[in-house]
Amino acid sequence: MQEGAIGELTRRGMAAAIRLAQRLGLPHDQPVVLSNRGNLLVHLTPAPVVARVATLTARSRRDPIEWLAREVAVAGYVASRGGPVVAPAENAGPYWQDGFAISLWEHIRALDAVPGCAPTG
Repeated sequence: MQEGAIGELTRRGMAAAIRLAQRLGLPHDQPVVLSNRGNLLVHLTPAPVVARVATLTARSRRDPIEWLAREVAVAGYVASRGGPVVAPAENAGPYWQDGFAISLWEHIRALDAVPGCAPTG
């Protein structure tokens, strides 16, 4: 995929994440891109929620919404038993929004997630 096409995919994915936040009534005044590789991860600041927008990975999945639903179910199960995963958000989905499969996850600070590391600031 060419660079311009990736930029367009990112722009459309970000717009879809913001529209989903609006649809669900989530605050999203200052969205921040946390990662933009196989999936676009957007912290919907100030909400403690990260939208995982299936961008490039959606092309390798026959049914991206089914894939995300399974991922949310497994992570939710592991998190409910104290396992070392980021928990799905309360309203995790997944959702279809503007042609993208999107799931929602709890936002955690990176250092908070690493065993033995103390939070800073």
